[in-house]
Amino acid sequence: MNIETPYLLILCIDTGDMTVTQKGKQAKKLSPFTHLIISSQTPVRLTIPAGMHMCFTSVLIFDSCIENFLAATGYTYPIRVSDAKKWKPQHIDAPNVMMVMEQLRWGVRGDRLPPPAYLCKAIELLCLFAHNRDKETIKGERRNYVTWSDEMKLYHVKEIIDESPLSLPSNEELCRIAQMSESKLRISFKSLYSKTLYAYTRESIMKRAMQMLADDDLNIKNIANLCGYENAAKFTAAFKEIHGITPSEFRKGFGL
Repeated sequence: MNIETPYLLILCIDTGDMTVTQKGKQAKKLSPFTHLIISSQTPVRLTIPAGMHMCFTSVLIFDSCIENFLAATGYTYPIRVSDAKKWKPQHIDAPNVMMVMEQLRWGVRGDRLPPPAYLCKAIELLCLFAHNRDKETIKGERRNYVTWSDEMKLYHVKEIIDESPLSLPSNEELCRIAQMSESKLRISFKSLYSKTLYAYTRESIMKRAMQMLADDDLNIKNIANLCGYENAAKFTAAFKEIHGITPSEFRKGFGL
């Protein structure tokens, strides 16, 4: 992609591996779920290995479009490309964002949305990023400050969760990977990502569950089992707590 005007590229990966390369930045492998690429006004390369099955949803929105929206509505919400530099991964890869990305995915596949709705959904995504940042509160004292070295270790733990939420290592293995005690891992993870390790893991599982609901070969009981729930009712309750609707309502809403 060689685009000289400011833009934001939102990618929600379902299956497959993708690597993004930007001039002046280290190449980054994109794991499943949602990512944001901010325009540096230099070429961006998205690389998919040959022969790999890749499934993702993408939204490309230009700063000029955002400016036109703000001017037309009179709003001053912080959703411009310049504002995006303040957003962190936890603001981007959130359950409320996943829901909108799924609406876009099934809107395109089933021709279920009128053309203007896609612009509205793109703006909604940016508003959710800003909203997720606004509602994030940092609790606790400076004793919970995370060093740069520990932040890199915690990012690796988060990356492992994102890549394989349905087959996670044990807590003991995660502690070994982070080179931390269990209590330090829990405290540091919450301090950095503003949610507990358990809550983040459950959100990741439920985001994967949402993607699996698109598979006609899997019933809800199958998906519950894959997510580690022997009881489909408990899975349904957890899914609703995270996404606000039940798995059955999700499928019905998309005609699945």
